[in-house]
Amino acid sequence: MFGVHIHQHVYWKRKESFQLAFDTDAHWIAYVIEEGKFAYTIKEHRGEANAGSLILCPPEEVFHRKILTPLSFHFFRFSFPEASSIGASIHAVLDKEDENRFLSNCRYLCANALDDSSHARTWKNHLLEDLLFLFWSRASRGGTEERTNRVNDPLIQRALHYFQEHACEPLSIKVTAACLGLSPVQFTRRFQAAVGLTPIRYVTSLRLEKAQTLLLETEYTLEDIAEKCGYLNGFYFSRVFSARKHISPSQYRKLNRI
Repeated sequence: MFGVHIHQHVYWKRKESFQLAFDTDAHWIAYVIEEGKFAYTIKEHRGEANAGSLILCPPEEVFHRKILTPLSFHFFRFSFPEASSIGASIHAVLDKEDENRFLSNCRYLCANALDDSSHARTWKNHLLEDLLFLFWSRASRGGTEERTNRVNDPLIQRALHYFQEHACEPLSIKVTAACLGLSPVQFTRRFQAAVGLTPIRYVTSLRLEKAQTLLLETEYTLEDIAEKCGYLNGFYFSRVFSARKHISPSQYRKLNRI
């Protein structure tokens, strides 16, 4: 979904303090916390991050941080093209299912922390992208009412409700726009301004979120998953999944299952 490209990955075990109390960087920075706690401030975002947290700092922003208890974490310096779909920080509470997926990704990252080969970088890109998706989807879904309440445009709220309820059914942007009294171009522009994604991107993200769950929690075939997620067949579903996730559905299932 994000097209992540990692420039640097470092794993720190029980770090006692940061060398600098604040810093800036030309790239995006991510802290994936396995153990401990630290306080941070990024623009208006301020809080404490502990085990199971992911904190992002955008390029050229001042990142204030202070370790409160010994910190074990993955540090990433990276870039990705769809930055507009991500906020300045991600700090969501994970449920048990999400925690298992988080820990699984962290284990693979630890196992390859010192490997800087092109093959390892490919897998690390995928693992970080999956963590970003995991936290972004958790932070942003929070139930239909909470998600739509963040959008001030009543017409787009209606569209969000409809997409969330029917994402895995055949959908037409043209028909949806007409139901709202808009042309497809007007609807797309208005939706993207309110949500940060095009309608097609948004629906695809909902479908792939469900697909990821089915890949990890069921024994359904790709054809079964394609049908349940609104795709014509397993081949087309695999193309979409691989293009957005940079990994095939089968590889994703094998890599992330515990």
